[in-house]
This record gives sequence, structure tokens and C-alpha cells, in this order.
Amino acid sequence: MKEGILLIALINTANSGDVDHTRGVMNVLYGRLEPNYNIEKIEMDVKDKEAKSFSNELESNDFFISKYKNFNKVVTYAAGETSLNHLIEFKDKFPKTHIIFGAHQFFKSLISSNLPNIDMLVMPKYAINSEQESIIKQYGVKLSGTFGIPHSSTLKKLRESFEQRKSTIPESKKYLLVVLGGDAPTPEGIIKYYTKDEAIYLAQIVASKAKEGYYVLVTNSGRTGLHNPFTKEKLAVHDESVVNEYKIDEITTAFCKKLEQNKVEFRLFDFKKLKTGQYDSSFDALLYTVSNNSESIAILPAESSSMITKTSDFLKADKLVVYNNNAVNQVHEAQVRLLNDSNRINYYEVTKNGFEKIKPRKNNNDQNIENEIIKSDAEIVAESVINQFVKEKSYITK
Repeated sequence: MKEGILLIALINTANSGDVDHTRGVMNVLYGRLEPNYNIEKIEMDVKDKEAKSFSNELESNDFFISKYKNFNKVVTYAAGETSLNHLIEFKDKFPKTHIIFGAHQFFKSLISSNLPNIDMLVMPKYAINSEQESIIKQYGVKLSGTFGIPHSSTLKKLRESFEQRKSTIPESKKYLLVVLGGDAPTPEGIIKYYTKDEAIYLAQIVASKAKEGYYVLVTNSGRTGLHNPFTKEKLAVHDESVVNEYKIDEITTAFCKKLEQNKVEFRLFDFKKLKTGQYDSSFDALLYTVSNNSESIAILPAESSSMITKTSDFLKADKLVVYNNNAVNQVHEAQVRLLNDSNRINYYEVTKNGFEKIKPRKNNNDQNIENEIIKSDAEIVAESVINQFVKEKSYITK
């Protein structure tokens, strides 16, 4: 048996934000541990796989079993509610692994039988109240609190994405990057909707700003226009593999139509899943475009926790506008308020008069918060994992 660490990432490629979260943490963990420890990393996709069947299949997978048995320490990480059951079943089949679960908010399925099987819970500090923190401590689960959502992006990766897609981005003196909002669940599982009316009104605000000489770069997410808000039905959008004739969702269509009516120069970069199963997102390339242009601005929806975290890591506050909308829940609000208070973003309410800036709160509790947000969220989590599960006297280094 090797004296070392096997890092296992369980990902669900149906959820790009959770995948980026998991890879971000695992990349930092590997980078920190590799110089001093025998270490290996495995990534497994649980998409469209029933949790129990997935673990049962692994029991007969000779390649995986040989890896699992050959390392004296195993750390398994997953993020997002759709991966939680897979993580729990994995722990049941392979008990020597340390289980770490990352989430955006404290949802119901964490309580009951799941929480006792998790060794460490990774969650933003703003997403947990005192009652939930007491429940976590009651079960003996370690908590790694972050300021936002971990991600895997680096400036180098953004630049590489830009180089691959720069031919699709029109040349301009300055850009206005606009990300449309999308439907999002509350911690209780209730879906809140980003509406067509909101998108049309946002387009009117953007059209007014574009008159200052901006070329508008429009993108969305897999949540944009995902549901019929009246029937609550999930729609076949952003996925080439489930429709004969691919159509852009109604929310994005309404936004772009309003820009056209106002004669705004723009280009849409539609987020979609290709028939190959891969996701086609231009966000990183567009973010690099804005970051590399001193006069450009990004406008993001307040319910997009992952995008906001990533963007605030690469843009200064004077280039980053976050707008409130109907899909924002109390956890989203807590995140953007924290970032607004720490001068990481500019947070705006959408009113009948357009964007109205929400002033940062200043009190004894958040005066020093800007100085606290120094390390990336992935680095914060990696350090928590190393301190809790790696630094043991019995551990042998290279």
C-alpha cells in the first residue's frame, strides 16, 4: 500500500457551476500536496447515473479498486445537490474515504440521514444561519466557510478561452458585457423565476447605456428561460441533444429583440449543451475581453453566485455591476450584500428609474471584511482539507 493520497472528484457534468467548483478545489489541493506527498487524482462523472448503481459498478471496476486499495488515505469531493446521494452511497461502499461536500446553500436534503455521513461541509459563510451551524456541529461535521463559490478559473485559462473564441468577438473601443438572469431555487426547493418582463426592461436600461459607445456582448446561463413560470414545467432549452430544431429561450429572445428595436449593436453568445454532451459557454472569453479593456463593464444577475464570485476575482468593483431580480433568494442577497459591503462589486436595485445603487453597509462587523477576502475560495477550502485530513503524525511524505 502506498503512503499517499488518492483524490477523487465526483462531478455531474449537467451542472457546469458545480463542476467548476469541484475542479477548482481539487486543482488547488493537488498543487499544494504534490510536492510533498505521493498523490493521484481521479475524476468520475455521475451524470444520469443512479447513486446506488454507480457505487455498485465501482465495486467491480478493477482499475478503481486497485487505486482505492493502494492508497492509505482517500479524499472524495463533490459539489451540488445532484451529487449528494452519489457521495453518500460512495462512502457506504468505500468507508475509508473522507467525504467532503460543497454547496451554495443549506438545502433540506442535507438534514436527516445525509449530514452524519459527511466529514466536511463546504459552504459560503453568508449561506448559513446560527441554527444551521448548530445542526452541523451537532453531527460532528467540520465546516469550511468561504466568501463565495470556489472555481477553477485563472487568468491564463481566461486568456486561452479568449484566444479560442476571439474571432467571434467584434472589435470595439469598449464593451458592455450583459449576463441575463435565470430561474433559481430557494433553500426550501421553491423555484424563483427570472421573467420576460424583467429581461425587456433590462434591455431598455442597457440600450440607454450603449449610447455611450459600448458594443454589447450578451450571454446567459443554462437557467435562463428554463421553466414556464405559469405551469412550472421545465423547458427543452439550452440543449441541442433534446430538440430537433434548436431555439433560443424566450427570455433571451425577448431581451435581444428589445435591443434590436433600440438599434443597439450587440452579439449574443448563447449558452448551450451540444449534441456531443459538451457545454458551449463563451463566458470566460467574454470576461477576459472586459478585464483586458479599461473602459469595459460587466453587468451580472444577483442570483448567479458562481459567475459573481469568478468575475469579482478578476474585475475591480468599478467594472462590475450586479443587478437584483425576481429570482434572487435570501442566500443570493446575502452574498451580494457581503461583496457590496466589501467594495468588491457595485450592487443595484432595478427600479422604474433604471439602476439605483445600493449603498454599502458600514458597521463594526464588516469594516475589516475587505482585508479578510484575500485568498481564493478554492484556496480556503484546500487549506481546510489539508489541516483536517492530511496533517497527521502517521503520515509519510515523499
